[in-house]
Amino acid sequence: MSKLDGEGPFQDLREFTEAYFRRHGADVSRDGGVSRVKIAGELADLFGRQEMLLGFGASDHGSDVERVTPGSFVLESILKQMSGEGRRLRLRLPVRHRVRKSWIAARFDAIDSELSEPKLERLLKRHYVFHMRLVYLSDERVEDLVSVTVDEQNVARRIEPGTWLDDDSRVLLRRHASIEELGAAFQEAARLAARVARDRAGEMADALHDRLRHTITRLKSYYRDRLEEMPRGDPARWRDATEQVDDEYEHKLAEEIENHRQRVVIRLVSFAEIEVPWVRATVALARDGLLGEHAISIDQSTGAVEPSGCSACGTPALGISLCSSGHVVCAACARTCEMCGKLSCVGCGVKPCSACSSAVCDHCESSCQDCRGVVCETHALECGRCGRASCESCGARCTRCATDLCGRCRTACATCEGAVCWNCALECARCRKPVCTSESVDCSVCGRAHCPSCVHQCEFCEAIVCRSHGERCATCARTGCGKHASICVSCGLPRCADHAAECSVCGRAVCEKCAGECATCGSAVCERDGTRCSICDSSVCRAHADVCRTCGRQACSLHSHACAPCGDTVCEGHALRCLSCHELYCNRCVSSRSLCSLCTRLAKAPIVSRVAVEAVIAGGLPDDLRGLRRWRMVSVRDRRLLLSVGEPRELLVLDGEGNQLRRVP
Repeated sequence: MSKLDGEGPFQDLREFTEAYFRRHGADVSRDGGVSRVKIAGELADLFGRQEMLLGFGASDHGSDVERVTPGSFVLESILKQMSGEGRRLRLRLPVRHRVRKSWIAARFDAIDSELSEPKLERLLKRHYVFHMRLVYLSDERVEDLVSVTVDEQNVARRIEPGTWLDDDSRVLLRRHASIEELGAAFQEAARLAARVARDRAGEMADALHDRLRHTITRLKSYYRDRLEEMPRGDPARWRDATEQVDDEYEHKLAEEIENHRQRVVIRLVSFAEIEVPWVRATVALARDGLLGEHAISIDQSTGAVEPSGCSACGTPALGISLCSSGHVVCAACARTCEMCGKLSCVGCGVKPCSACSSAVCDHCESSCQDCRGVVCETHALECGRCGRASCESCGARCTRCATDLCGRCRTACATCEGAVCWNCALECARCRKPVCTSESVDCSVCGRAHCPSCVHQCEFCEAIVCRSHGERCATCARTGCGKHASICVSCGLPRCADHAAECSVCGRAVCEKCAGECATCGSAVCERDGTRCSICDSSVCRAHADVCRTCGRQACSLHSHACAPCGDTVCEGHALRCLSCHELYCNRCVSSRSLCSLCTRLAKAPIVSRVAVEAVIAGGLPDDLRGLRRWRMVSVRDRRLLLSVGEPRELLVLDGEGNQLRRVP
């Protein structure tokens, strides 16, 4: 404490310094703002002189005046000498505020109960006051004095340095606190002082960094000028000189950084043990046979009032209420159940309904078994399937059967998002999402229920089909059912009826891009059942693709021919034409003289009469040939050749029934 053997609290540094020298027998006098001090004995040895002129203000100048400021030689010497003379100080503060029962009763405000006469109990609360010196060392020296008090519960708080300094305080010399109690209190005070020092150091850091940047800028400018002033005539000497300047700059920079590094020193200046007289007044609250107690504490030294805390929230309260369980609570924690009207408090479990925010006591509340929230009886739902309680947020009422559902027994329709029970909900056969019956759609093909997102409407017949039985045409993007849309067997893309055809051979669907048109019959044909003519490269179906007996390649009907004698098929490239009858033959049925076998035999055939010839011709001989009486005739399979003998020379080619196929003059 700032006392020196009976001295009162000092108002400034000058009073403290003069009181110190007077206590040690020095003669002190004032001359304006300067104090003249004449000392002897040990103090003369300590300060190295017998007379000093001390100044305490900025205007106190003079060659012989020595200023006294924090960190000065005089003040540091005083503190050093006093640190060896200190002793444990225990003070009891005087009683300055008398407490009356009527005054205490007037302080309480009982909302709904009656108060009894206060019962008084006088106490002495012990506090430890520590004065700590905080020294911030960097390029500048800054000092602070921090005063910390620690109560009996080891709770530390910062106070003003002059707090609890009272001239009427009684000094007690016995019953000092133990070393263990002092040590525990000092640890709490030191932690609070460390937090204060850390905050203060953080406030000083920006100014310290600005000074360091200014110093570094000044150093860079100074050494840059030195480098520019160096002569560059001799490169070796200039290089050595610049290296020397760089080394000097690095050394000076490290020195300035170290000088600007902030350090904090915390030192205990003094401490005291304070006993404060208190009065604890307890009142009883009564209502409808219920009893409760509440207390208030009064500091008789300063007159401070500390009411006891609310039993629910712990906030000190003078406006109090007595709940049905005997709890004394503040007005903010008092609750009236809106279901049964019973007065309760937050500590008794009164909670707001999650639906309507009405206060509900623990007897009238229901707990949602899904979210554990509190609901009143009005907004509580009892599941009609499992019987569990639920709030309106977690539970719901089925839109189909109007059954109350809990969160576990309800589901939401994927289309309308309405709540439905599992009995009224259908599962989409494709996406497996729940859908209510009013939103479900049955596929016209498979008959299974689907949600609207998984079905299509055929744009040709307006039938509703699921995605498994309906396709969207890759050409025109129209949707068709199974009858009006199909998958191309070649490219695998869906096509509608307007952009797909049926293979004339296998009957499978094929799109316009992949389908070929038979050059013979004009029917559509897929890639598997169609081929191309080796002569004209046109598409032909298998029914009209002939295989050449000679080369084995296929050809259309326009470029393939049947050999008249043997009936084999040959392509146009391997068909040979007889020079006599002009018929096409295979290479096996033509002689070396380019005559077919029939024409070769015809030259050696016997001569027959006109009557025999007319008998084999269905329509008889043409009128212009009736004058020819002699003919040669030969037949093979379904062909007959008739050759007139003499002039004019005529060759008739007949089929097996005698119909004329060709006449060659």
